[in-house]
Amino acid sequence: MKSLADELFLQIKGTDGKAQIETYALNTPRIALYKSWTGSMDEGWTRWLFEQFEFPFKNIFDADIKAGKIKAKFDVLVIPDMNTQSIVNGHKKGTISDKYAGGITEKGVENIKAFIQQGGTVVLINGGAHFALDKLGVPIGDALQGVRRYGGRGGPQGIPEFVCPGSLLKMKFDPTHPVCYGMKEEAAAYFSRSCVFNASSDVVVAGRYAARDILMSGYLKGEEYLRYKAAVVEARQGKGKIILLGFSVQNRAQPHNTFRLLFNSLFYGAATTP
Repeated sequence: MKSLADELFLQIKGTDGKAQIETYALNTPRIALYKSWTGSMDEGWTRWLFEQFEFPFKNIFDADIKAGKIKAKFDVLVIPDMNTQSIVNGHKKGTISDKYAGGITEKGVENIKAFIQQGGTVVLINGGAHFALDKLGVPIGDALQGVRRYGGRGGPQGIPEFVCPGSLLKMKFDPTHPVCYGMKEEAAAYFSRSCVFNASSDVVVAGRYAARDILMSGYLKGEEYLRYKAAVVEARQGKGKIILLGFSVQNRAQPHNTFRLLFNSLFYGAATTP
């Protein structure tokens, strides 16, 4: 156990008795990482991270999602930082070889919904989380909708009201939630064209932006739009889960402290209650 911990840079702690918290039986997750033909740098970072930390995974392409029966092969589907248009529509037909044209289409969206209903977990990273708002019916809103901002998903034109061009922001996490196991209650998050959610009571918020003094390093204009807004969210549909990691938890494979949010999501997605 010690040699494994040393090799993988893990801290393993034992207990004398049964933990007085809700526990889960961990299973090896069957992981699918979505790879679009439009290309995603974020997918590359995520793939490299899975390889380095020895997670078994397979890339899943548009055709695989359109074919359906995802749950028969996978427990967890990871969607990297991409916009909904690229995921659903992909390259326009006639601009590239037919083999690489199009996206998952609305048929693929329905197949992902079926995957969730059947007990699958979808994990969406950074801007990819908007796919859950746009297509999966997650009952939360974009807190920056209608705000003039620099970068992100567009918005009204004019002098930006919100600017955060790649900065470290103060977050508040719930370390009792399975996605946040091992996190301190307060930690830094890397924000780059990231998400700010208005969450409803129908979802569980596991991580929020701090209520004040949010900027830890970098530049931030418009702190008031972030205060205590949701960033890490779990939603339930049918037998499955949708986990939104609304900031760049694995940006360029550098922010080691927030890798665990992604890794925990993978294990949580395949876990069962003993």
